[in-house]
Amino acid sequence: MENEHLRSDDDVEAILRLAVNQNAGSSSDLRARLMETASELGLSPEQVAAAEREYLATKEREVVARSEEEEEARLWKEFRVRQRGDLISHLGSYLGVNAGLMAMDWFQGGGIDWAFWPLMGWGIAIVIHIFSFAAGTTEDSLDEFEKFKRKKRKSSGSSD
Repeated sequence: MENEHLRSDDDVEAILRLAVNQNAGSSSDLRARLMETASELGLSPEQVAAAEREYLATKEREVVARSEEEEEARLWKEFRVRQRGDLISHLGSYLGVNAGLMAMDWFQGGGIDWAFWPLMGWGIAIVIHIFSFAAGTTEDSLDEFEKFKRKKRKSSGSSD
């Protein structure tokens, strides 16, 4: 009855890990406990040292990989902010220039005759820009992101 919760090695490891964490002492206590446990399992100090080196190397690789992933995510966010800024700038130019063209057309003849055409032509480009921004992760945006990363690395490398 009382052993029903022990169904796998994972259960045993989890219980032992909790017990060790609750009773954790200094690093020398932990090392002594490691060597004692290894001895009970019939492992030599050399085997423990080799396993510890492998563990540290794996842990270091994980830290580096996590750091690279975090940097990639930070750069992607910065890239998207820049894309949004470019879109807003494009919209501002569109509105400002076309308002001026519409005003010129209006004051020349009292109506809108020719200003409609640049408004429509440039409007198509604006719609495409909005859709490409909204699409987010496309092959083109990933290519642009790679260029953005190279440029950022180049500029950060020259400032060091």
